[in-house]
Amino acid sequence: VLLELVKNDEFHAADGARDMLAELATLVARQGDADAILGVVGSLVEFKPSEQPLAVAIVRGLNQGLSRGGKVFQTIMSADAPTPGEQRFRQIVVDAARIAADSNAPRAQRIDAVQLAGLSPLGDVRDTLVALIDSRQPPEVAVAALDVLGRYREPQVAGLIVAAWPKLSPQLRAEAVGLLALRPERV
Repeated sequence: VLLELVKNDEFHAADGARDMLAELATLVARQGDADAILGVVGSLVEFKPSEQPLAVAIVRGLNQGLSRGGKVFQTIMSADAPTPGEQRFRQIVVDAARIAADSNAPRAQRIDAVQLAGLSPLGDVRDTLVALIDSRQPPEVAVAALDVLGRYREPQVAGLIVAAWPKLSPQLRAEAVGLLALRPERV
């Protein structure tokens, strides 16, 4: 159904199209079928530039359906010869990191962007996430960034959180302790 709706220009203009595409993408991702997920990613090329919010909704839905994107997203983000759909997926994630760091962007948009930026390899978003967990950031943005940072399995995450400690608000420090304690290798 999702792939048919992606090809339907009339549907693209309908009220609720963005929400429907996100929900369907979430369902596809929850099924865990890598080929189906890659098919959805491949469909991103069907959207015109003016329909970018629809493509972003699909990526958001896929992200919600898979915990940290699983190996499928890692493959997409590291492919040497990405398909056009994978290139569009990558661009959405790169744009999300830029929006997350933009202090002039609306807070809700930044929080959503932080979640999408977390689909990138840690090396690509490490500096952005660390900058966002600063107490000078809006608390909701900082908490979202800390949550995303905590989802990475790389050993360096603990060091990044500890190094940022002086810049963390009391609320973020409590969150940071919880994230550090979640993984025995971080304690």
